[in-house]
Amino acid sequence: MRPRRRLWILPGAGHRDGGGGSARHRDSRGRPCFAPKREGCARRDSRQKIQAASVSRNSTTLGRGFFWLLWAVVFAAGACAASKVKYSIIDQGVHSGKQSPSFQFEVVDREALFETLFAEIHSGRLPPPSPPKIDFEKSLVVFVSTEEKPSAGYRIVVDEVTRDDETLRLKIRVEAPPADRFQATVMTRPYVLIKIKKEPGIEEIALVDDKGNVIQSQSIPRPF
Repeated sequence: MRPRRRLWILPGAGHRDGGGGSARHRDSRGRPCFAPKREGCARRDSRQKIQAASVSRNSTTLGRGFFWLLWAVVFAAGACAASKVKYSIIDQGVHSGKQSPSFQFEVVDREALFETLFAEIHSGRLPPPSPPKIDFEKSLVVFVSTEEKPSAGYRIVVDEVTRDDETLRLKIRVEAPPADRFQATVMTRPYVLIKIKKEPGIEEIALVDDKGNVIQSQSIPRPF
């Protein structure tokens, strides 16, 4: 009689259906799991979900932080940049009756002073025109005039009015007549009257050329 063969089963070598030891399983995502038991696969899957949620929260926090940082930088840049101020030309011409041998720049914030200035500008006209009505609670007036020019065709151009901290910057340029056109040979004195909206905290108005260089500056007659 032949001797019987004995089958030796190694410890932990269970079936593929999960019958013990290192049996192969699949987690909730269908990935192979070699944990000792099915409960081990579930624990691993739970840990991975917690880690994924933590990463998602961290990403959201970082994203929000970056957004607020970007907003702060943009806001600071906008605050530092000069902001435009509303203005309008209320009178302009080439024959100012206010005599001066050089460039003139004057800030007016009272009705009586404005009426006197307007009458002086138009002193060569009969009858003199009536000054426009200005609400000096909300606006002020700036008078700019050049020195005498040898012919007609010159004029003052206002490019913009901006606020830079406590200073209003009035950017102007003097436009000369075209060289290839005939101009009347007569002495002129171009001028312009500009109404500017009042803004709180302004202490000075600076007259600048088209390159940004300060021509003249004047303190506001009274705080507003």
